[in-house]
Amino acid sequence: MDPLHIYFDEFGHFSPNQHKEGTYSHFVYCALIFQTDQDKTLFEDKAKEIIKKDFAGNFFKSNKLQHKTRMRVLEKLLDLRWRISVFVVDQKKLEGALSEFQRSFLKYFQRIFLKGLTENVNKFHIQFDKLGSEEFQRSLKDYMDQHVTKWDLFNQIRSYQMFDEKRDKNYLLAFADFFANSVGQYYCKSHYREESGAFLDRIVNRVQVTHFPYKAIYDNKLIRRSSDFDSLTANISLQIANDKLQELYEKEEKLEYQALLECLILNYKLNPNRLLSLSELTDHLLHYYPGINEDRTRTIISDLRTMGVLIISSKGRAGYKLPNTIADFDMFFKRYLDSVVPMLKRIDQSHNIVYNKSNNVIDLLNTVSNQDILKALLSVVKGA
Repeated sequence: MDPLHIYFDEFGHFSPNQHKEGTYSHFVYCALIFQTDQDKTLFEDKAKEIIKKDFAGNFFKSNKLQHKTRMRVLEKLLDLRWRISVFVVDQKKLEGALSEFQRSFLKYFQRIFLKGLTENVNKFHIQFDKLGSEEFQRSLKDYMDQHVTKWDLFNQIRSYQMFDEKRDKNYLLAFADFFANSVGQYYCKSHYREESGAFLDRIVNRVQVTHFPYKAIYDNKLIRRSSDFDSLTANISLQIANDKLQELYEKEEKLEYQALLECLILNYKLNPNRLLSLSELTDHLLHYYPGINEDRTRTIISDLRTMGVLIISSKGRAGYKLPNTIADFDMFFKRYLDSVVPMLKRIDQSHNIVYNKSNNVIDLLNTVSNQDILKALLSVVKGA
């Protein structure tokens, strides 16, 4: 089995004084992840090609890219296998407590981020763009070796390394910076760019996002609204999903359910009217849990619905999403009614056939189990 390959960079700076103009409200880590050596090699080949053809062989500065250029580069990467993991630290929520992190901010949050990525992974390689003095780099590497890689005789295929992306010609770190900057512009509210939503919308089924602290999640002001957007319906739907995800986080259970909920919530934030197909959701889960199939994805969706999460689907439009309008529920209810009503009519038809053919001897609606419920439902259908 190939090791997991992780290339990551950050967006933003440690900002202990949130009242100072120009400070970053959020600090964002973003990792570009490959499951196999082949996936990594194919991406690296494409990265070299992009830099050669689109940037005359020069490593680009991600924060200087225009939106059109950024999207053009992204489109060239979408036929490759890779995924993104994002860790968003809301620094305003830490105000007052930041002093205890001031000297070890990067170490503290790198440890949380990287442990989450490598938990239950035996073989992995991590690369990060150099920052700070040589002394700090040594200290950071020692800290990560102690708390994340934990290299020993039984776990030798693990590493944490730092490179200078330009001097060392590390193409994959250059693209880790590309994603960190593109995604960071969405989650860092102080440096928010509306067009960054279009970038995330293209990769929504490849992204997993974790927030610290969790409650600093979604700003409804950033959600694109349609003319029929029912804000009360939307707020209820989103709050239920958030609460259930928080509950699963706290219990540290049902990780597959967490990943699917995160995908639905992120999709909702980027484009609340978009339905995610079963295959898209399954592909998203496969990035984290090999062996997942569409039947398992259906089961997770069914279980989440049983838990009270509002996940709608529509007849004639394949896919799932969190509802954001009354019309969504109308569409969802109609889908079930179009199945339930014909079934009840068939039950009534079967009863009548047996009753008549048996010369009124066999009365199924007074014989079978749940007969009271069946009678009540049939009376409603007949009266409709």
